[in-house]
Amino acid sequence: MTFSWGDYAIVDLGPRGDWKDLSKDDAKLRFTILMDARTERGLNLVRLAQMNGYEVDTSNEGVQALNDMIYQNVFSDPERPEYASPEWLSVAIDAGLFLGDIAIGRCPSLRWGLNSKAKAVSRNQPVLVGFTRADNPAFDWGVVNGALTYTTAVSRRGVTYPVMIEGHLHHPQPPKLRLDAFVHTLSTIADYA
Repeated sequence: MTFSWGDYAIVDLGPRGDWKDLSKDDAKLRFTILMDARTERGLNLVRLAQMNGYEVDTSNEGVQALNDMIYQNVFSDPERPEYASPEWLSVAIDAGLFLGDIAIGRCPSLRWGLNSKAKAVSRNQPVLVGFTRADNPAFDWGVVNGALTYTTAVSRRGVTYPVMIEGHLHHPQPPKLRLDAFVHTLSTIADYA
């Protein structure tokens, strides 16, 4: 089956550039844009899934359908094969926002925040905050970053790209990918909420 994009619109991130390179003001602007758009982005994501035969909703079964849609259809960018295509990166951002909202609905102590920690993997990205059972009171969960990382990993499955680590070329093994990554993520978030 060919994946149909229909009228799916790629997410507008506002300020251009990689998350980690954004200025403080641009990071706040991008955060505001995403927070304001997340309900519509979630509906956009659900419509895209339904158009392609996946029944995505806020139940664990619906979340698994989202995971399945990405796993079964994602492809890498022909111009930058180490990344998922722009359409799928947009789906990943939408999926991260969607999962974050589901987590907030299930765990009322959680809320959206902006990670401004200089060395954080999720720097300048929306994260979930308000965890009450984490050892560190500043603990946050980069659910958007997680969805982006998963989607890119799936797009590259079975392929390794050499990386430089401390001046040496390494050929890492492809990551083992969970087929239930999104349901597992929500369960783990609930454990710490």
